[in-house]
Amino acid sequence: MTKRALALVVAALVSAIGFIGTRVMPAHAVDEPRLLEERVFGTSVQGRPLVAYRYGTPGGVVVMVVGVIHGDEDAGLLVTSALRTLSAPAQVDLWIVPSMNPDGTALQQRGNANRVDLNRNFPLGWAKMGEPGYWQYAGPSRASEPET
Repeated sequence: MTKRALALVVAALVSAIGFIGTRVMPAHAVDEPRLLEERVFGTSVQGRPLVAYRYGTPGGVVVMVVGVIHGDEDAGLLVTSALRTLSAPAQVDLWIVPSMNPDGTALQQRGNANRVDLNRNFPLGWAKMGEPGYWQYAGPSRASEPET
């Protein structure tokens, strides 16, 4: 299994566990999660903030959950919203990013405002793919988009 496939499997499992956990956790587990930090770490093409929320134990095992990278696949917003109501597990430094693509979410399209598929725009392994308007357009160059 490639590293990319493994990362996707892990992300899917974390998302599923987080969603299921909101259905089976005892009521006391959802009482007052401790928000440690709210950090704006960038802006989208159209100027929307990219925000990360930090919970748990600083110095613990760092876990990051990203809800949305394709703007038209907004189920991840439900998962990250649910995770933000739970206390982080002990010794976990949990970062939750509801959306890496707020413009795509607002426009209900896969790509960002430039119609770039952000999953195809990462610097590692970038390859030219499609032209503007193609559903998997990788962008004009690696990491060309501010959300990447």
